[in-house]
Amino acid sequence: MHRRHAFRSTALERLEDRVLLSHAPAAIVRAEAATPRTKPLKIGALGDSYTDEYRFYAPDRITARNWVEILATDRRLQFGSFSRMKRAIPRDAGFAYNWARSDATSDDMVRNQLPGLSDQVRKGQVNTAWIFIGGNDFFHYAQGLSLQNLPGPAQLASGLAKVESRAADNLTTAVRTLLSANPNVNLVLVTLPDVRNLPALASIQNLPQARPILDAVSASIGRYNARIRELAASEPGRVAVADLNAQFSALLQQGAPSGTLTIGKTAIDLKTPSDDYRHFFLADGVHIGTVAQALLANLFIQTMNSSFNAGIKPLTPAEIIRVGRTPPLR
Repeated sequence: MHRRHAFRSTALERLEDRVLLSHAPAAIVRAEAATPRTKPLKIGALGDSYTDEYRFYAPDRITARNWVEILATDRRLQFGSFSRMKRAIPRDAGFAYNWARSDATSDDMVRNQLPGLSDQVRKGQVNTAWIFIGGNDFFHYAQGLSLQNLPGPAQLASGLAKVESRAADNLTTAVRTLLSANPNVNLVLVTLPDVRNLPALASIQNLPQARPILDAVSASIGRYNARIRELAASEPGRVAVADLNAQFSALLQQGAPSGTLTIGKTAIDLKTPSDDYRHFFLADGVHIGTVAQALLANLFIQTMNSSFNAGIKPLTPAEIIRVGRTPPLR
């Protein structure tokens, strides 16, 4: 996509077209009793750069680990065989069942990721699928807008409605394709938190020209999240929602007084980007660091346990900090 004078300041030049993944609040960090699983989970994923393994992306993500890498290492969950060598397109290096690719849109997901994962589901190689997609759809649209020549409210709303509908249709296609591929597969769908909470957007938050765009994108994402919940409700027992939007709202309330989140005895800075593990966001101001990804891993665990009786032991606060301190994978 041609990138024009988008609603970007200099601080946004490094911004990948992403939506913030959220943090799970303290209740999710707490260790809970886990009942044994009757069958091993074999997890596949569709998505973008928060799910794509961090270890291959310099300079910032390579300093951290994401939720897939954490659960594969610290809970021995199965994401398929691992390869450091690039596979044939559309695959890449990493876990065989993780089809997520950095910067992917929902169109990319349907075209490049879904066929491979649905084949693995059909063969019984994958029995649980994670789908977190849509953020780049909204950002790619917004980045085509110029602060010097903004569309009117009606035109902006119409453009976002098309993006929203396209993303929802693509998600529906993915859900129906995977469910029909195998009657034993379960799905986890992920809601998108508010884009206005990204540190990379902080420099333009108060610009009068940017505010209508950010507000409109936020409202459109809210409607997309409602479609996600409706889609899951239409398939009870097989499709669950990992509500990152709700979890992020809880995070903001919890950390608002100090700007930090305390995990164990460690304070995690929620606002200042840094590649140090004690910061929620990496230095790019877009991707979340290892500790935040461990909290995301716990949200996956909570969703699997409550919806599918998976019996996975959550990461304790001590484990989360230990994971954060551990040198990243290579």
